Parts: sequence; C-alpha cells; structure tokens
Amino acid sequence: KAKLNKGLIEIMALFFVMSVFFYFFLFNTTLLYDKIKKLTHLIVPLHEKQLNKLLSQFKSWETTYPCNRKTDVSLYVLFSGEKNNNTTNVIINAFSHQKQLNKCFRELIVEYADLKGINDTHPNSANLIFERMLKKQLPNFKNPSHVFWMEVDCFVIKSFWLEGIQKQVLAPISTFWIKGSQYRGHNSIISNNTGLNYHINANALYNIESDRFSNYFFKHIKPKMRSEIGFDAEVFISMFQNIRKHRKVFHLFKLCEFIQNTYYIPENLTKFNLDFPYTYLIHIGSKVKSKAIKWSVFY
Repeated sequence: KAKLNKGLIEIMALFFVMSVFFYFFLFNTTLLYDKIKKLTHLIVPLHEKQLNKLLSQFKSWETTYPCNRKTDVSLYVLFSGEKNNNTTNVIINAFSHQKQLNKCFRELIVEYADLKGINDTHPNSANLIFERMLKKQLPNFKNPSHVFWMEVDCFVIKSFWLEGIQKQVLAPISTFWIKGSQYRGHNSIISNNTGLNYHINANALYNIESDRFSNYFFKHIKPKMRSEIGFDAEVFISMFQNIRKHRKVFHLFKLCEFIQNTYYIPENLTKFNLDFPYTYLIHIGSKVKSKAIKWSVFY
C-alpha cells in the first residue's frame, strides 16, 4: 500500500511538472507569436476634401459591423494636408456617437501628414505617406506591426470584417510583405502592362514590422518610382521589369480574397457574397464614388 501511494504521488508530481512546463511553453509561444504577427492599425489616408466620404464610411459600419468583440486595433485617420482642429473635432464627434466603432477599435487617432503644394495631390501624397509608414515616421504611430491601408473608396460588404482582416495576419502561418487583391474587374480596363495587371491594390495588409521589406523597397523600388504612378503599381511594375532580380521575393506578395479590387459595384450583392464567402471588402475606385456612398450606407 505504501508503494502504491508513493507511485501515485510520483505520477501526480510528474503530471504537475508537465502541466507547468506546457503552460509556460504555450504562454510564451503565444506572446512571441502575438508580438510578431498582429494587426495593430487600420489606416485611413485621405485628403480633407474627402471628409464627407469618411463620415459616410463610418455610418455604413453601423450596419456592417466591424467586429463581434473588442479588438486591439487602432483606427488611424491620416489627412495628407495641414492640421485642422475643426476637422478633427468632427471626426471625434462622429466616432463617439457610433457605438459599433467604440466597441470594436482600441482607440481613434486623427493626425495630419502636413504635406503642401504638389505633394498634397494624388498620387504624390499617397506615395509619401506610404514611405513614412514603412519608416514608422507617421505622427503618433505607436508600435506598428501589421497595418491595413483602407481608403475611402474601399467598402465593406459583410459584417465582422475587421476580424476577417485579423485572420489574414494570423493564418496561414507564413510571413508576407503585402497581402491583398489584384484587379478583378471587367476586361475593358485591362492593361498591356503585366506588372500593372497583377499589382496588389493599395488597399491591402502591410507587414511594416519587417525591416527586410522596408530595406528592399527603399533600395530596389523607390529609386525607380515616378511621380505619376502610385506606390502599389510601381512595386509590381519594377518587379516584372526585372524578374531575375526580384524572383526571390515574389512569394512575399500574396494575392487573397478577403478584399477584391473590382472597380465596380456588384449588381447582385447577395449572389456576390454567395460566390465569394470570404470576401469582406471591395475597392471600387473613384469613378463610381457617388453611387458607392449611397450603396454602402444602404447595406
């Protein structure tokens, strides 16, 4: 009986030690994983003239809920021009009166890039803001890791879309630099330029925690950039012009379906959602902006 009790005690002690070991192993692994792969910011870059579009976007999120539970994502609204306190107050007021936004985002940040003249015009403003984002030099831009860039012509078609974006950061367990959608619209505006056709639209996920990504961009892409072309297209145009040079990083640019660059509004949203159950957002472009705003609020 004494030997049996001693054996049971030893088994229980071993079980306790193994439990403690696995707890700390899993806990530390989770902390490491969260530190490496985490959606920290949803950036909305815009010009002050686009303020009403942003407010309409906020309103549409009251019916297409961003989340089912609180996230640790900061909603980072960044105007390209100079600071305007009245504009800031309008956004803060709109945000505070919409419960879904307060529920889903960790905080609201409204900042200004302070660009002037030709730098405050498209695509110069977007290119400069993107470069500052990669360098982590945007104002009040704290501890960024993975960031979703969402312009005001990017619209939500399903609820819990913020959580859908988060899942793209967490799985599959593989690193990426940019994750988003190539052009998936009508054939009428297909280009003869392969890089332009396959480029991932700017509304996408960016792994700005990767110094390798930043170094690669500023060494191989930035020197060849032209002022009339956006950074998103320029990346792929440069890569397809010299595949031998860039072939070892192509796998870090991932095409996905959580967002689609359609450049049009689906005529039958119900059918579109059935055909693409994992698509939460579409980028429709500025050509259909007035119709899109009404459509986004309706849904």
